[in-house]
Amino acid sequence: MRLLQIAAENDCSWQVVGEDLLLVLTEQDVERLAKLYPGAASFDPRNGQNCAFHGKCSRCARFLTPKTSFLDTYDAQLYCTNCHQLQETIIPRNAVLNWDFSLQSVSQMTKSFLSGLYYKPVLNLAKLNPMLYAVLPELLAIRQLRRALILLWHQISRCDAKVASDIRRALRPRDYMLFSLNDLDLYSMHDLVEVHSGRLQRKITSVLCNLALGHVHGCLACRRRALLCDLCEDLRHPIWPHEVTTYRRVSSDLQKYPLIDYLQCSPSS
Repeated sequence: MRLLQIAAENDCSWQVVGEDLLLVLTEQDVERLAKLYPGAASFDPRNGQNCAFHGKCSRCARFLTPKTSFLDTYDAQLYCTNCHQLQETIIPRNAVLNWDFSLQSVSQMTKSFLSGLYYKPVLNLAKLNPMLYAVLPELLAIRQLRRALILLWHQISRCDAKVASDIRRALRPRDYMLFSLNDLDLYSMHDLVEVHSGRLQRKITSVLCNLALGHVHGCLACRRRALLCDLCEDLRHPIWPHEVTTYRRVSSDLQKYPLIDYLQCSPSS
């Protein structure tokens, strides 16, 4: 339902002029294509209508021939020349499952539909293909950067609204990455293209180091909110919530609250 709502927001711009036909992306088109997102799993050879030999166009029902039929790689349907219009785009399913960003043949309706979702964070990698984090070190690194940036942004929001606003502005149109740890695995197709090129990691690193860390390390109010290691109590090295790999929480039945200590200070490290 959420995907349908997002797609509907862009419906007003989804029309192009074909050779003889004004192609308009209808609500039925949006509903059908949204149900297939991020793409059809396979081509169904048992469907006699979806065939280049005496089959019918999936859009206008014109009879097809091998010379006038064109495959839409997203929905695995065949279209006539006028409904297909030889469009190409990246298929979200290929990107998420195979890390394949090559342009594939699609119909005009699919091209319009996917263009409307290109900047929308509707791809949850943890649900669609969590193995990507195991085989793509850059994707795991971005996840860790996003986690640190979320924690820092919430801390900065309580301290300096202007700096928090500057961080949002610097990250747009990806400022949705700041709000919740529950959204760590959400990406738009544009985001994945930027991951593939390396630009997204550089962008998040720049915002994290130059704006977020630049503020908290120089802000006395933020330093007062930081915690101290319960073992060394070194004021020069406060424990920041975003530095999750440098400390641990130790619970005990004898203590009301868990101890927080640097891993390097722990006797068991």
